[in-house]
Amino acid sequence: MPKLNTPQDVPQSAAHRLTRWLPLIIILAIGGLIRFIYLPEVAYHGDIEHFVIWASTITTHGLFHFYDPSLRFAQWDRTYPPLATAALGAVPVLYGSALSVYDALLPNPVYIALLKVLPVLCELALIAACYAWLIGRPVLRSVIAGALALSPGLIATSGWWGQYEAVYMLFVVLALIALNHDRPLLAWIIFAFALLSKQPAAVLTPVLLVITFRRYGWRAAAKGVIACGVLCLALFAPFIVTSGLRPALSPYLEAGDTFPYVTNNAWNTWFAAFSIQKGSPVHFEEIQLHDSNLLIGPFTDKMVGLTVFGAYVLFVMALMWRQAPEKREFIWAAAIYFGFFMLPTQVHERYLYPMAILAIIAIAQDRRMALLAVGVSVTYAYNILGVAIPYRTPENDFGSTLLAIPTALLNMVLFIVTIGLTVRPPQLAKAPERVPIMPWKALSSGD
Repeated sequence: MPKLNTPQDVPQSAAHRLTRWLPLIIILAIGGLIRFIYLPEVAYHGDIEHFVIWASTITTHGLFHFYDPSLRFAQWDRTYPPLATAALGAVPVLYGSALSVYDALLPNPVYIALLKVLPVLCELALIAACYAWLIGRPVLRSVIAGALALSPGLIATSGWWGQYEAVYMLFVVLALIALNHDRPLLAWIIFAFALLSKQPAAVLTPVLLVITFRRYGWRAAAKGVIACGVLCLALFAPFIVTSGLRPALSPYLEAGDTFPYVTNNAWNTWFAAFSIQKGSPVHFEEIQLHDSNLLIGPFTDKMVGLTVFGAYVLFVMALMWRQAPEKREFIWAAAIYFGFFMLPTQVHERYLYPMAILAIIAIAQDRRMALLAVGVSVTYAYNILGVAIPYRTPENDFGSTLLAIPTALLNMVLFIVTIGLTVRPPQLAKAPERVPIMPWKALSSGD
């Protein structure tokens, strides 16, 4: 005869469930507090100025007219895809009015904070999603969530700088979790929201494509691609109708060559090579850094970078094809995104942000990633701060004159290590316990 719950049993069960989620509450409280302290500050005036102008443009001309070329404040003005654009358009609504750049920056801490609040909330949601994914592994769930919450580079990117990297990375991580749970269609639907948030999300495409096809067949892959495409088209449609096809798609069609240099403050392979050749760290927009310069015969720096990166992506895709039955989604995604930072030209310092997150989460699928995650967290944090601090206070180079080149060389070493870990999976890889993807579903389930 099954045992009935007694009144004493209910509080014990509820208490146990609360205990499982208490570390997350503490982690989110600490991580959120640190980020919210920096919300009113302006770390990088240039990007915040763009956000203020975009928000004002949306208020004046309407959201769906935003991509009209006549509304760009400069030829090099780049825009975000629809979801991030809509989020910026919501800032004046929440504040009560649109502000000029002068009124927003001299100073208006509330308006500045509103511009940053979405990436901060997305970063905290990403941490919660990882914790829920690892709910059956008590030590790892707290270590990984804690590392994400306290990573200086992540805090500086979202809370201090206010960049929107966390918005698309939230959906990238959720898509990988869905794929890990054998939900390929859901993964592609979530991925559509990543594509609609910011352009670097597209780097994940080879991972989704190969794994969906290899694990679940061509029908599942076709359904996923179609669902993703239809959703993207549906959300782009109002912008296409009002602004035209090419202007509406300009966040992707015209994203390149805005800053056509071999490196745009990214301390990567190109930075190391050109800095060593120069004898000192190269700087953003130096004329000799233009990636249209010939490197090998008729091939420019840009052509060589894209070719090498393309070959690298094909290499990782071949590895994924062979290892597809294994649960190594975060390992492969980390390898792809690290290559995106290290190999092409025109890369910004923030392009290491995905690797800084994925390397930490990937520890759950390969413990050997732990040391790599520490190394990338350090190099990314220093790259971000080594760019933002001198920009904000030119008299303080934050030691980058001495340490920028060693940091780039360390990134090269870490990249080689990443390739090695991707090529050689552990003999006994233990996948995380299958649990509900969303935290609120896990809360309602028994232990």
